[in-house]
Amino acid sequence: GHVLPGVSCLNEWSVRYRALVERYQHVITTHLFGHSHAEFFHVFTDTKNASSISMMQGPGGVTTYTDDNPAFRIYDIYYETGYPV
Repeated sequence: GHVLPGVSCLNEWSVRYRALVERYQHVITTHLFGHSHAEFFHVFTDTKNASSISMMQGPGGVTTYTDDNPAFRIYDIYYETGYPV
């Protein structure tokens, strides 16, 4: 994705995205986002029992727009499960 839910995104869209994450937690393995120009991660939790269900990650920016050093991240994906290693 590009615009982060809950941060830079309209609230209504963030609420809907969150509902989709919870509903399809058995299918969605990870969330990769940009836009923020900062390195971050966020753990989604189930609203019923607070267990972790997914993780959202941002690798940082490749530009020096925010006076930071350019950053990138390489993700290895395990073929059998589709999960990042």
